[in-house]
Amino acid sequence: MHRRYSIAAAAVTLLGLTATTAQAANPQPGSAADQAADYVKSRPSKLHASSSDAFHQHGVISTKDGLQYVPYDRSYKGLPVLGGDFVVVTKADGQVAATTVAQDETINVSTTPSITEAQAAQTATSKLAGTVDGVESTDLVVDAT
Repeated sequence: MHRRYSIAAAAVTLLGLTATTAQAANPQPGSAADQAADYVKSRPSKLHASSSDAFHQHGVISTKDGLQYVPYDRSYKGLPVLGGDFVVVTKADGQVAATTVAQDETINVSTTPSITEAQAAQTATSKLAGTVDGVESTDLVVDAT
């Protein structure tokens, strides 16, 4: 299972928040999604962003007291980044209040696989205890954990 929404899921679980996807798809001027997008476009150092990173916004999670959490996933050179997710928190007035980032460093790695797909499947199969009937996928990802 991918760690997508790992930070946002914790916020939803702990605070009993509600999510709305419409804001991420169609942000209103001045909305949390819009403010978060502007903040992310500025590429603050806290995001540990390289020029090869792209960010994918998800639905806004709102609290009763007006805080809004805007979760993001990251990709690097087009590949999903495990552990690259982050959340931008905005106040009721839309101003950015905080950012929580799972990643500690800027990514700077080769995305050329060092082994073949068949070798990856064989290694995964050999590491698992018991019987493996088959390998469904050998997706290439960047692991920032």
